[in-house]
Amino acid sequence: MSRSRQWDVIVAGGGPTGIIAAIAAARCGAKVLLIERYGFLGGLATFHLPILSFLDSNGAQMVSGIPEEFIQRVKSMGGSPGHFTHPVLQSYTPVDSEIVKNVALLMMQESEVDLLLHNIVVNVEVSNDRINNLLIQNKSGYHKYSSSIIIDATGDADVAFKSGVPVRVGREKDGLTQAATLLFRMGNVNLKEVRKYLFKYPEESYYPLEDLENTYIFMGFKKLVEQGKLHGDYNIPRDYLIFHRIIREDEVAINTGKILGLALEVDDLTEAEIEGRKQMSQLVNFLKKYVPGFTKAYLIDSTVQIGVRETRRIIGEYVLSTEDVLSGHKFSDGITRSRYPLDIHDPSLEGSFLQQLSSPYEIPYRCLIPRVIRNLLVAGRCISGTHEALSSARVMGTCMAMGQAAGVAAALCALDGISPNRLEVSRLLVTLKSQGALV
Repeated sequence: MSRSRQWDVIVAGGGPTGIIAAIAAARCGAKVLLIERYGFLGGLATFHLPILSFLDSNGAQMVSGIPEEFIQRVKSMGGSPGHFTHPVLQSYTPVDSEIVKNVALLMMQESEVDLLLHNIVVNVEVSNDRINNLLIQNKSGYHKYSSSIIIDATGDADVAFKSGVPVRVGREKDGLTQAATLLFRMGNVNLKEVRKYLFKYPEESYYPLEDLENTYIFMGFKKLVEQGKLHGDYNIPRDYLIFHRIIREDEVAINTGKILGLALEVDDLTEAEIEGRKQMSQLVNFLKKYVPGFTKAYLIDSTVQIGVRETRRIIGEYVLSTEDVLSGHKFSDGITRSRYPLDIHDPSLEGSFLQQLSSPYEIPYRCLIPRVIRNLLVAGRCISGTHEALSSARVMGTCMAMGQAAGVAAALCALDGISPNRLEVSRLLVTLKSQGALV
């Protein structure tokens, strides 16, 4: 087992949250190491999904700073048309997966962030409520890495859980989590025919048709699903279709699959991947047979793994509540804001639950601080909140803003030799503002 030198900040997880956290910490003068399990950076932002929640439906900016800089870099390389407002989703930002990977790597290098790909955090060493070492496994064996502050941006609270931080999973009543989905991409799709069908049968669209000519996102087609069920061609536990154009006009990503069960145990994950591929095969055939515009379409690829919406969430200094989200609550330590709706892909029913918000709410810094482990911050969809509240806060734009807050806080704490719960909030907010964040 080898031991490396110590860093000021280690970020576990190189998805949208971890990327921004690492850059933010480095720009504050910290020496940063980013650990990622795959051979590329970008995480869920490479799953052909649009990034949600940079704007509200009126066009007001919800997320800026380093996340906005990241999007503009992607856009400048031809990887995004930019932000679009949406009457239901508030906003969406299509991105090209490969350009996301490239921009993430470039910004790491520019910020002089040390990077370790193909590495997994398998355990932690804890004493006196502090993480002393992360135990990392890779092709060359096991290694110990240490830093003053650690950011858990794994999405699953892996570091926090292994450190003994109390966590919750799923709904309060039964522990069930939001459904997962295997996303896949199809080419040679005629979106003109898709739009023509929806104009002819407007009741088949879940979204208003005012901007149908320009929209990237399509949801509905319930009658076609019913026809497929009747003829034995569709048995997925979702009674509507979701798909969206990516960057090129004839390529779409299918987000319709619905895989029930937990995504924390290896047996469950294995079954989920198998079920996801069964659903993908069925959906490809169904779309080609029933949905106008897909007759000559073909499967291009699927994502590197199933897309998981929910697993663990920590119990932190503050638990973001459903009431906080619905009431548009503001906090003295608010580190980002969002107006994305409560959006629950029900784990036991065919439908989903979507509730719009009348005004933006804020996420307090305290949601990133575990109640135990004094040199750990958590950012992304595994922060401290209820099952319902995190159905809003889990989307990528909001998570990127959390990453910036966690990165700044980690750097300030590491350089001053204090724990995150001792950091003056005013100093955190001032530094975030200097990086362009909206706080």
